[in-house]
Amino acid sequence: MSMEQYKSDRHRYEKEQSSFQHIMTLIQSSVSPHLLRTCCLPDKTLREWIANLQLTVGVDDETEKDRARERYLAALRPMRSAAQWDTWLAEYDQAATHAETYNVPELSQLSTTTKDFLAAVNKTAPIWATNFQDNGRGAVGMSRKEMMKRFREHMMINHPLRSGKHKAAMAAYDGPYGSTLAGGEYDQELSGTPHSSKSAPSTKMKPGQTR
Repeated sequence: MSMEQYKSDRHRYEKEQSSFQHIMTLIQSSVSPHLLRTCCLPDKTLREWIANLQLTVGVDDETEKDRARERYLAALRPMRSAAQWDTWLAEYDQAATHAETYNVPELSQLSTTTKDFLAAVNKTAPIWATNFQDNGRGAVGMSRKEMMKRFREHMMINHPLRSGKHKAAMAAYDGPYGSTLAGGEYDQELSGTPHSSKSAPSTKMKPGQTR
């Protein structure tokens, strides 16, 4: 092996070790002490740590899909007051967008999606709901986003937001689906992996074990 090849391999190895150490530090600072003791034993490799954590608290795609569907259906509950329409609509949009990524069946057909939306807003905006039912649902190019846009424009005119709240309402549609503006934080952390403010126990590993 040439000296240049040796130096290249050494550099790659050191970079890899640094990355492994960074991941280990992140795990140690973010999972509970209980999981560190049971899933991240000092004599195990980093890959074994991750595999053990996945087996213990991991969530599969079907579970995520069920959660996304439950959140979407909850977001379809009729708003309690027209004064909070922006908060309701932001949560609906974010829940629907999240559900779409998991192919939740209620969002697979536009006719079903619009029907559910109209049922949710009919009590608060009956005139708009009737007009959209008669003239909007079958319009060329109609989509869930377009339906929301029309509803938002109607509510802006008939139930204008307080000064300064308009920008916040619009920003909510571009933010993460866990936005507090959209009706409270949506916890994405895996069940059983609470953050701990306590210092994590020392779990140093030998360099060779991290590979």
